[in-house]
Parts: sequence; C-alpha cells; structure tokens
Amino acid sequence: MKGNARRHRGFVLVSVLWMSALLIGFLALISQNAQTNAGVAMAISSNRADDLAIQSATAMIRKGLIDWKKLGGEFDIGSVREAILTQPEWPRGLDFVIIPNNSKINLKYLTQSNMRSILENRKNVDAGEIDGLIQAWTDWIDADDNAMPQGAERDYYTDMGMQNMPANNFFQVSSELLFVRGYKEAFSDIDVNAVFTVYGKHQGVDFNSASRETLQLIPGMTDETIELILTSRKTLDLSKRSELSLLLDAAVFLEVRSWISENNADRIYTLAVFPKSPDTPEYAYMEDIEFDPFWTGATTLSVKPLARIDLKP
Repeated sequence: MKGNARRHRGFVLVSVLWMSALLIGFLALISQNAQTNAGVAMAISSNRADDLAIQSATAMIRKGLIDWKKLGGEFDIGSVREAILTQPEWPRGLDFVIIPNNSKINLKYLTQSNMRSILENRKNVDAGEIDGLIQAWTDWIDADDNAMPQGAERDYYTDMGMQNMPANNFFQVSSELLFVRGYKEAFSDIDVNAVFTVYGKHQGVDFNSASRETLQLIPGMTDETIELILTSRKTLDLSKRSELSLLLDAAVFLEVRSWISENNADRIYTLAVFPKSPDTPEYAYMEDIEFDPFWTGATTLSVKPLARIDLKP
C-alpha cells in the first residue's frame, strides 16, 4: 500500500507540473510583456513550488553538463549526475536521468531493410503482414499521395475516420509512427518514445547506453546477449566497436555490427526529472535538448511534461 501511495504522489506531482507547463505556455502566448517562460512562471503564482523546482532542476542539469564538458576528459554521464545531485542548490525531492540521443534508434535514418528486420523479430507481427507494413510506412513518408499496392495513403486514413494523415515527410516525433497503419499493433508493447528518436544523424545505436527495450529490437540480440551487454558496460566502454567485437560471440557480432553506432559527436540528450522515491518512477518531465558545438548553451528541441519512463535495468 505504501508503494502504491508513493507512486500515486509521484503521478500527482508530475501531473501538477504538466498542468503548470500548459498554463505557462498559454500565458506566454497572451502576455505581451513576458520575456521568458521562467519569468512567466514567477509571475503567475508564487505557490507553484513544484513547477519552479523542476525548472530549476533542468537549468542545473544543463549547466552541469556544460561545466563538466569544459573540464575535459572522459564524458561520464553517471559522474555528471552524481556531481549535480550533490550540489546544495539541487531541489529536494527530485531526481533525474540523462539519456543520450544516440542510445535510441533514429527513425529518420532507418532504412526499409532495417525496419523489415525489426518487424521480422516482433513476435506479434505475422510474416505475411510485413510487406504491407513496410509499404504503409513508405507511403507515410514519401512525397506523393499514390498508395503502393499494399500500402496506405490519405484515402485509407480518411475512410477509417482518422484525423492524422500521412505527412509526406520524415517523422516529426517518434509517436507519429503509431499513426501509420498497423504500427500501433506491431509496437503495442513498446514505448516508441523511449526506443526511437527523430533527432540527430546517427545510424544504429550506442550499445554503451541503449536501454534493454532498445536492444531487444535489434536483430540478432538474445536475452543472454543483452544481459551480457548490460553487465559488461559497467566496466567496459561498449560504445566502441572493437570492445563489442571482443565481448560478443562472433556470429552475434556479425549480425548486430551494422546496428553499432560510433557517432560520438551527437550533442543531443533527453533530460528526465521525476519525484525522488524508493519506487521506480513511472512518469517524468522530459526535455530533449541539443548543445551547440562549443558547449556554451543548449536549444530545447521538445518538451514532454508528462512522459512515461522506464528505468528498470
């Protein structure tokens, strides 16, 4: 019961932050004198302590990452996190994680063959459905409104009474994938926002930071191999192809090597802030941010005030 109560309080806190973020955004649009969102937050009410705390936390994380980068040496996210959490100014009752963008599969650079191999490994996808899924995915992002033989274009979605139509462009957010015919069912057990990204230019994923859920999507990965990776990267740098080639069975390495990203120039991260609790959090306030090449500041790419989060190892 205590665990449920703590989870309920955590959900309520993040819900309050979500409503606060919506109100702040609305007031920012109508206020002619608002200079920054932080200024609006201070102006609307002095009792929104939770919202102010989370804004303070994200600002500290940004500054902490910049300061750590300026120190040079190895960029260890775990060490950065500990350094930030020990600062006396850190808001009490909050915790956070930093998720590298290249730990996720990039939808913008995912080839048809890559998506096909992912779908072939999905237990809830019938082999006879895969051609249709690939063509529906292609129809969604290609430049025309002409449906492929087994695909789906505007006419299909209109007939189904759906409001979301093919963008005829790359995905703008990861969850857009679920609007494509058949993909909501194909990834019904997957948090697509946690395993896919639309930011950056990387191909493959960083095996040193990819989540269990992401690794499970990669063809050739077995439960035993995933456990080996999750355990070994506590002491080894598995962002390097050379380390993975020594760690993995030769047959497994040959199958997964095209999924290994060694693009360490990616400066995009997801900041997830949530209530500190002995229980694993279910929801968090998230921001996707990109640091400039000189690490002097960061641009906010997206904000998810109430996002699901899975921190299970």
